[in-house]
Parts: sequence; structure tokens; C-alpha cells
Amino acid sequence: MFGVSAETQAHGGGNGEGQEIFATAMGRWLNVTELEALLTPESTPLPVSTCKPPSPPPSGTLILYDRSVTRNYKDDGYEWVKKRNSHKVREDHVKLRVGGRFRVAGCYVHCVTNATLHRRAYHLLNPETGTALNPPTSSASAQLQRSANGDAIPGRNQPSLILVHYLDTQIAALHSAKLAAEAPRSSDIASTARRGPGRRRSRSPGPRALQKQKQKAPNSNPQQQQQQHD
Repeated sequence: MFGVSAETQAHGGGNGEGQEIFATAMGRWLNVTELEALLTPESTPLPVSTCKPPSPPPSGTLILYDRSVTRNYKDDGYEWVKKRNSHKVREDHVKLRVGGRFRVAGCYVHCVTNATLHRRAYHLLNPETGTALNPPTSSASAQLQRSANGDAIPGRNQPSLILVHYLDTQIAALHSAKLAAEAPRSSDIASTARRGPGRRRSRSPGPRALQKQKQKAPNSNPQQQQQQHD
């Protein structure tokens, strides 16, 4: 099974929180909390893909793999920047911390033909040691990770999930600007709420209306009324 673009995921099924993350992935890189939600087997709304992309994924695409099953997930059809004097792709590795504890590891690569296109791959870290929480294993070694009575060792049979995010930062900026332009301004919403849907704003009378009102109004001063009769 192959992952689909964030645009398709945002308009597809799944819970509201998952759709919100998919829509967010089209406009920016995800933060640590969002990454952990997608990398946790019990909470992720993403299916685990078992084959490499059949074609270069578009910007905003999120794909979840099990590294123990799909080892060629990096063969995505793009040409990535290589190390100097080497045929290997240059990978920039980072470890993201929150509150001084390791949370997520990232591997960043950059496209040769499109300077604004990047691929980031993330996996969970052990908060104490900073090593991979569930490193990939071969099928043979996975069978060895069992106790004497044949039961699986706790924590050793978890999938080695890795989340791959493709983002063209130029397209992402245009997408975010479009959403911002379509969203109603908070000041307009507050003004409508104060007036109410059926109320119209009152207008003050103009100078001609005030002059007519003075001409029609009776004279309430008795001395002026007496002078007029004399």
C-alpha cells in the first residue's frame, strides 16, 4: 500500500485531528507533537506503506513506512544533492528535543533540480539515550528477539516506523497565503457578533435634517412668544 498526498488525506476519511495535521503538512513542516502523533502506532491515522513510491510524490505528501519491511523507501524518483566527491546522498541529521529530552530524529535531503523541494524523514527516539526507539531489524533477527519460552520480548516487536514528508517551500508559502486570504478576519467576526445578524447600524441626521427639525419645533420660551404677539 502506498501513501497519498496530504491534500487527498485532508479531504478523505479519518478523525478531525488527523485531517487537520494532513492539511497543515501542505503549508509547513510539522512540529514535534504532530510528528509523535503520526509515528505512534496506537494513534497514527496513516496506513503503513509497504512499497516505494511509484512516482515522485508531490509537495505535502506524508508517507509512513516500517523500515524493517520497506528498506527502499528512499527510491522515490527524485534526484537529491549528493556528498562532495561521492555518489551518496547528503543527509543532514538532527535530533529534536523538548524540555531537554530527546523526542524525534530527522534526516533532511534537498532536491538537485528544484531548490525549494525537500524531503524529511522522522523516527521516534528513546528520551533518555537519544537512540532510535524501535530500530529496524531483519526478519531473521526479529525471530531471535524472543524469550526462552518463545514469547516475544516486550518492546522488541514494535514496527520501526518512519514518517517521510515531502515539501516544496515555495508551494507551501502560496498555500498558506491562500488560506489566510480566504479566512474571515477576526475583527469582522467580532463586529458582526456585536451588531447581531438582524440589526442595522444607526445613522446620525445630516445638517438639512437638523434645520428642518428646528423649523418644525414649537418655541417654548414665553417671553419670545409675547414679543411676537406685540
